Amino acid sequence: MEIFIMFGYLKTLFVVFFLVSSQSTFAQQQTPHQVIVGLGDSLFKRLSEEQENLSTQPELVREIIEQNLMPHVDYRYAAYKILGKYIREISKQDREEFALAMRDYLAVIYVNALSQYKNQKITFQPAGKEKPGKKIAEVKALITEPGAPDIAIDFKLRLDKKTKQWKAFDMVIEGISLINAKQTEIASRIRASDIQTVTLEIAKLGNRP
Repeated sequence: MEIFIMFGYLKTLFVVFFLVSSQSTFAQQQTPHQVIVGLGDSLFKRLSEEQENLSTQPELVREIIEQNLMPHVDYRYAAYKILGKYIREISKQDREEFALAMRDYLAVIYVNALSQYKNQKITFQPAGKEKPGKKIAEVKALITEPGAPDIAIDFKLRLDKKTKQWKAFDMVIEGISLINAKQTEIASRIRASDIQTVTLEIAKLGNRP
């Protein structure tokens, strides 16, 4: 059974969400634009340095994702947004299990996409005027590759209330929101079965025990 198969644009995720990871510098005083631009440079550098090792040590890809990316993706917020109206109809335990399954599924997507990295170029639009007190931010960028059409990307980040760190939760690729697309798909699957079944399906895709 296949669910959430949208690889027409998911194959670009390695260029996009990989940029929002951090090794140590997610700081409250940084703007979302500064976070994305600064950390993107350092992470692409590491990816290039590890290129030879990645071909002989496939497990290294997952290690990089787990260490550098996943701690800085607001997967729980993304999962709850994907659940939409169904979040009010399921238990706290079911919500948490769904979020954990979604986390691992996203990690697998990043691992698979990372193997396609070919040194694509990403250019960020200048940061707009920052509004004090905002909790949601957007950073616009353009991905370019010789011989391929340009890809417009909007990063969506959320300010974590506890850690005061900006974390990524969604992206809009050529006008298509990952969250909105998944929300439609998940709603259809829940109507056809139930949240427990859908969570198990996602967990299998994420290689979660």
